[in-house]
Amino acid sequence: MATELSRCIFFVGMGSNDYLNNYLMPNYNTRNQYNGQQYADLLVQTYNNQITRLYNLGARKFVIAGLGLLGCIPSILAQSNSGSCSEEVNMLVQPFNENVKTMLSNLNNNLPDSRFIFIDSSRMFQEILLNARSLGMY
Repeated sequence: MATELSRCIFFVGMGSNDYLNNYLMPNYNTRNQYNGQQYADLLVQTYNNQITRLYNLGARKFVIAGLGLLGCIPSILAQSNSGSCSEEVNMLVQPFNENVKTMLSNLNNNLPDSRFIFIDSSRMFQEILLNARSLGMY
């Protein structure tokens, strides 16, 4: 079984619901317990444990998606009086993405025969927003 898992590519994306359905919700106390960096650290520590568990089960190839521009998703846009993206929310998730990159570098260096690739979703979305017309979106 472990050898079969080693041939698979695992696509993993975590974190968006932790921010959207917990940290940013007014009825949760999480924002009072952690600042943005502390929350990112906590999430990535948990993320590291989960990825390591997959590795220990035999997974070796991973594609990990960073968080995109959460401040530009419809539920956040709907809360804006101007209908524009929330730069506060976009800045909030940047430490998470930076921590994930560091985590993946460490995992690549410390887990034999593994390969971790990061997809920079935030940069991809920025490119789409900046080049929407040339991409045929208008």
